[in-house]
Amino acid sequence: LKESIDNAQQQIKNLNSILKNRPFGNDFYQIITKVTKNSEYQKYYSLFIKNNDLQNLNLFTDNVNSYKEILLDELFQKIISFEEEYEFIAYEFLDYRNYLSYDIQIIDQEGNISFFSKIFREKSGGETQVPFYIIIAICFEQLLTSDSEQKGCLVLLDEAFNNMDENRINAMMSFFNELKIQFFIAIPPQRIANIFPYVQTNLIIMKDKNYAMVKNFMKMI
Repeated sequence: LKESIDNAQQQIKNLNSILKNRPFGNDFYQIITKVTKNSEYQKYYSLFIKNNDLQNLNLFTDNVNSYKEILLDELFQKIISFEEEYEFIAYEFLDYRNYLSYDIQIIDQEGNISFFSKIFREKSGGETQVPFYIIIAICFEQLLTSDSEQKGCLVLLDEAFNNMDENRINAMMSFFNELKIQFFIAIPPQRIANIFPYVQTNLIIMKDKNYAMVKNFMKMI
């Protein structure tokens, strides 16, 4: 669990390094992680992260804190339980993601800071879509460029930007075009005018009963 949490936090640190140099319009985004507020997971998190490494705990010496021993034994019992009804609980406590909470920090050009968790209920659908597309795009870029081997990969976004206004779509496409990955973007007809200037290939798909036809949109304008 400790190793998984450490790896996740290192990956997020790497993502934040990329995001720091990739503004979206006038805003910068950062991924924030903290220990979960769930008290059950929180007490175990503090056992092997907050103080000493788990590997440094010696359960066979008198110097080990008895409270830590109790917590560690309690966690092991939850994980190794052979009772069928507790199987789901075991998986929950083995999932490192449950020990953390996640948020997106947004910093504007004046240095004002806001958090996605606070604003997503107050903002429009388009505003709440922006962080999703930014983070997922950066994640894909990091994933595909972290390995020096040549790879082929397509990122498919269905009904992309359906809640965004024209200005946000333009900003998002400009952001995408700065990345080192290629996007296949499926959009409804009313979004063609927004996407068209930013892509090299345009295909239109038409359905006729049980058949679908694909035409090169460039030849039809």
